[in-house]
Amino acid sequence: REKGGSGGGVGGASTVAVAVDSKVEGVLVNWCRRMEVAVDERRVVPTAMELLGGCFDRMTNLPFRISVTASLWMALRLCSSGGATGQDLRKLEQISGVPAKLLLATESRLARAVKRRRSRDNREEGLAEC
Repeated sequence: REKGGSGGGVGGASTVAVAVDSKVEGVLVNWCRRMEVAVDERRVVPTAMELLGGCFDRMTNLPFRISVTASLWMALRLCSSGGATGQDLRKLEQISGVPAKLLLATESRLARAVKRRRSRDNREEGLAEC
């Protein structure tokens, strides 16, 4: 929780959101370092944050830790040239405490949500051109 913030007043909710975002970003950076991934964390962390936003837009019933971990896993897979390995998955499972099977199932759901979102955005863009 943020000091001195009750969430009320002008900008209270956005201030709390920024505080949460910076904490989540710190967790993601920490996990990347602990995993010793060969991918540049400056690309992985922003991608994971964007995917995390997609988790909360579409899949509100997921626990926060699972959403964060699945977002990081998908970002690792997207940003690495050879794809993330099973060894990386086991490291992430150990660090986060989220079972690998649950991570893979959540990644699949997240990938479908991203596809639907892109499809919807493309459709809206096409309609705007008319």
